[in-house]
Amino acid sequence: GGGGGGGGLEFYSSSLLAESMIWISGNSLDDAGVLNKEEYLAAGRYFDLRKSFPDLEYRAHDFRIFVNEADDGADGADGEVDGGSGGEEITVRFTTAVTGTFRGGPLRLRSMVLEPNGGVMRCPPT
Repeated sequence: GGGGGGGGLEFYSSSLLAESMIWISGNSLDDAGVLNKEEYLAAGRYFDLRKSFPDLEYRAHDFRIFVNEADDGADGADGEVDGGSGGEEITVRFTTAVTGTFRGGPLRLRSMVLEPNGGVMRCPPT
């Protein structure tokens, strides 16, 4: 992993993400699953999944890139990010199927700390 923080956010530099980027959870139907760049990187540092699941694999696949001509200078509220060239909006979507073994350090959640138990996490594709 690189210098972008924990949690499996394996960026060599957070500068690889546009300031206007947003992350939308595949499991969210409201704004609770929408994070801007700062919130996304902070979440990765807080939860530090890589520490708790040392063999964590995101298994990202099925990458899709959409380029649309901006019609009104949208700021990303609809899930699209200004590509910074020629008024184009660029959306990148992909699917993950996360796996890992809970054998590292404790996992901090909002109101509790879970101790490692050797359990295997297998998340369905999202």
